[in-house]
Amino acid sequence: MKKKIVFVLAIAVVVLSCAGYSNATVLGTIEVERTGSVIGFVDNLDVGLNYGCVTILPISETPLYDMISWNFTEAHIGWTSEITAGTSPNFDNFVAKLTNGIDDYLFIKSTPVWPLPFPPIALPPSSLLESELIDGIGDGVDFEGYTIDSITLTVNELFLDYDEFSTHCSYDITYTINGMEVPEPVTILLLGLGGLALRKRRKA
Repeated sequence: MKKKIVFVLAIAVVVLSCAGYSNATVLGTIEVERTGSVIGFVDNLDVGLNYGCVTILPISETPLYDMISWNFTEAHIGWTSEITAGTSPNFDNFVAKLTNGIDDYLFIKSTPVWPLPFPPIALPPSSLLESELIDGIGDGVDFEGYTIDSITLTVNELFLDYDEFSTHCSYDITYTINGMEVPEPVTILLLGLGGLALRKRRKA
């Protein structure tokens, strides 16, 4: 009996693993359009999603509250970059908050970056509730009940214009949250039983 149970669970794990890799899909998107000006010359931009208190100055002393961030220039227009647990030390903590069942505020921050010794200055951050991100994943306020495999950034547009004293910045970017729904225990059991039935049929 124990061998049968182990076999059932093994079949379920294999089937679900294969299904997970093939059925990963877009869970939510955030499109951000911003326009602003900062004093000084700027030729690249840091953007990020993060939780927690966001301060304007100084950026060097602002904690990274599980932040997922990117840096890009005008040369990156049309560029898509993916962040996963393997590429960001903050990814797992960030995902834990996206899937904890609480409708948290998610901050969107952008920071023009100067060459040293000038300090960076952040454009005023915007924030929104996780529930505003959900693209038809059913009831609930966040991505509880889902796994998140990656978060990607696509640079749709970026314009940086320096007019002697300041840089005028405008951009359009899209964040995409990719993952899949976590199967319920009943689903796992049914898949395992199906595998067991198939094994018996082959023996017969």
